[in-house]
Amino acid sequence: MNRVVRKLRRADEQQLRGLEAALGRGHFVIVVVDDAAWPIVRSAIGVEASGEFTLENGGDVVQMFDSPAAAGEGVVFLHIGEPAADAMLALNLNRDKLLSRKCRFLLRLRGLEAFQRFVREAPDCYSIRDAVALIEPQKAIDLEPSREPEPDVEHQIANERSPDALLALGKDLIMQNRLHDAHRALDRGIALLKRKKRLVALDRLMLAALHFHRCDGATKQERRIHVQEALRVLGPVREEFSEEYTKLLSHLSDYYGSEIAAVREAHDAAEQEDPRNPDFVTQQLIVLVGAYLDREDVRGARDALGQTQIAWFATENRLFMHRLEAFLLSYEGRWKEATHKLQDSLRQIAQAGPRAWIHSFAATLSELLISQGELGAAVDVMASIKSEQADQFRLNVRRSQGELAAFRGIEDLADVTAADGDLSGALTRASASAGWVRLAVRAGLLEEESLERMDAAIKALVSRVVAVAPATPPWSRIEAELLAADNLLARAGSEHAATEPAERALALARVGAPELIAACVRRVAVAALRSGSVERLDVLLDDAARAAEAHHLPGEAARIAGLRLWYAVQRGAAVGDAEEALEAAFARSGHVLVQAAVLLRVGRGAGRRDLVSRARRIYHALPWPEREGACLEALGMPQAARDRYEAFGLRLAALAVDRSPVPVDA
Repeated sequence: MNRVVRKLRRADEQQLRGLEAALGRGHFVIVVVDDAAWPIVRSAIGVEASGEFTLENGGDVVQMFDSPAAAGEGVVFLHIGEPAADAMLALNLNRDKLLSRKCRFLLRLRGLEAFQRFVREAPDCYSIRDAVALIEPQKAIDLEPSREPEPDVEHQIANERSPDALLALGKDLIMQNRLHDAHRALDRGIALLKRKKRLVALDRLMLAALHFHRCDGATKQERRIHVQEALRVLGPVREEFSEEYTKLLSHLSDYYGSEIAAVREAHDAAEQEDPRNPDFVTQQLIVLVGAYLDREDVRGARDALGQTQIAWFATENRLFMHRLEAFLLSYEGRWKEATHKLQDSLRQIAQAGPRAWIHSFAATLSELLISQGELGAAVDVMASIKSEQADQFRLNVRRSQGELAAFRGIEDLADVTAADGDLSGALTRASASAGWVRLAVRAGLLEEESLERMDAAIKALVSRVVAVAPATPPWSRIEAELLAADNLLARAGSEHAATEPAERALALARVGAPELIAACVRRVAVAALRSGSVERLDVLLDDAARAAEAHHLPGEAARIAGLRLWYAVQRGAAVGDAEEALEAAFARSGHVLVQAAVLLRVGRGAGRRDLVSRARRIYHALPWPEREGACLEALGMPQAARDRYEAFGLRLAALAVDRSPVPVDA
């Protein structure tokens, strides 16, 4: 008789290893697995329970915390099923005990429905976990003990001599999320074709396809290199494979995203194919609008969007364009319209759209609601999202509300670099954590020592990234140096120290990433303007303006124009010309959020209250209460700022009012 056995997928085994590691250094982990698979998962975790409790109501939770096991130093296993809402609520109320006890807690939620209800009923408890693993063991029919083993992928890759077969194998491995093996298969296919002395047209198409699929799961630096190589290979036969070449063009990117000239060329080429393949034209239009938005060209995005009728699109393309339009509305300062657009799209997805898109739409809506100070509404939306991004949103809400427990371990950046090599993401997360620590110290929630620990963690992270990041293009290395510069610029008196990493970043940008010259110059310029060491600032600002123009970055051009006005006010010369240039830059970009940020920065730096007042009016109209409060503080109106913060539940910002002033950033 056939028997059904349970076995863990490789991805599940990796989750459990991470769970075990988190349990070793943390206090509280969650595993989601049904009763049938729990024995194999328990065995895989390899941790003995010092106590074990099934929680069905609030009384069970109280008894568990009063037990000897919960007072000891072992690992306590907790089990909760979907019906046990009272137990979930009780755990949420007693979440601080999960962190304060000497023992550690492993909470098992009995299946996906229990997990979904727990996130909904106990969001604060869920957000303090150290790790979560969602386990879905696969069923295998054990037909006979002597069945043939699965093919050895390593042997298969090493002995396969057909690029076509290696491409098929690589795509199959990508679908299985076995990216390392997929990359090895595709790299071998690339190497085999490169050995040929002469490539016919179909060889070139195959080589381009291998490079294109090699981008799956690659870093953005690797993606750029592979797309460039695919275009080079396919170039001589582009007329024969025009659609494939056009698709590759739309994927050519620099640090900021798709290169605008390449995307325009791809869109124009696609329009010529309109009668034959209208869906392809639609896809290229979506890429074009997204490229304009990535580069802060709101006017360009609005013009491109006006070229077509979104109602004509197929459902998925229409919904995708709705999300881009929501971004566009938000950048134009029309936040209420953007909110309604996203809410309407979510309703459409729930009724007929691809449900896999709920996460991205809900995440965008949540972020917009948080900025508007609608924290409760944002938490409600996030209840439908199950991802690390949603968890981070929930944590940020708790931090904004001044909850001390939400800052636990925030200075620990030891594991911030993702296993998949996402150095850029690691640096972004570190920058966000540093910002929260500075605000919490300013508010009196954390001690000054937290800043010192964060400084040390950032220094170690920057050194690590500079050591391991790709040299071509040097995006991550530049990001690391700019993180170091920003961290130093966040405190008064560190301008000279901040200039050193900013100058190193600028040198890297000049050689290998000219699109980042303007971003690097901004840090050097702010340090110079704050310290008064402005001897070569004219030349630097000219270089930055030329780079922003050359790489189609109107938002960066506006920031540079703002710094030129600050410099003009400081010198007392050509202020009128600088003001006119700044207004022209604002009009060119059309990005209201960039405009408000520049007005606040320059107004504070140059002592121009009129500019700060303009920024405040923009933030009030959005509304963005946290940024409006910053304007009120800059205008010397601390009580008005505190009232604004408190009206929206922003307790952390309210506590920081009247403390040490925040230096002007870059």
